[in-house]
Amino acid sequence: MMVSYRLYWTLWILSCFGQYLGQDLQIPEPPNKEEGDSVVFTPDNPPDSTSIFLTQWFFGTTAIITAASGVPTVNPAYEGRASFNTSTLALELLELRHSDSGIYRLTLQITAGGSRTGETSLQVGECVAKTWFSV
Repeated sequence: MMVSYRLYWTLWILSCFGQYLGQDLQIPEPPNKEEGDSVVFTPDNPPDSTSIFLTQWFFGTTAIITAASGVPTVNPAYEGRASFNTSTLALELLELRHSDSGIYRLTLQITAGGSRTGETSLQVGECVAKTWFSV
């Protein structure tokens, strides 16, 4: 019976303090989008922005935005299509393309050491031109 108390105690500690022990970030999955739409990815539980020294948003293995000490740098491939909110850690993508479908990852390096990550996915449907016929 002593083992079960230890297990419950450990789970309770982790649930109370998980955020400080490297708990992953939670990023809600946006609804499906179409080409030309925009999307904003915002983590639900970001740490205090003053404790972050490096923030990176990735699409697959490609860095979209890197913010060192709160100063964002946009990958030239996303220039004019991506923006970053240093307060909320939100990534906004404009003029979505079908090729933007996939996994997005946010990685944070914390000043006290350690890191936090979160992932979400996006599905962008191809826009089909509509043809109108008159009868």
